[in-house]
Amino acid sequence: QYNRVGNSIVVPMVVEIAKEVNNQLFNKSFELNYQFKPNPKQMSLF
Repeated sequence: QYNRVGNSIVVPMVVEIAKEVNNQLFNKSFELNYQFKPNPKQMSLF
């Protein structure tokens, strides 16, 4: 169980980190799709 101070610090931090990770993953997958879509041969590597 968290106390209030712990909650107010930890939860927003975790949320921010989760958002950041999510953005990174989205950007990475977007880059990969964008880079490799024109060439099906390269896509088969994944």
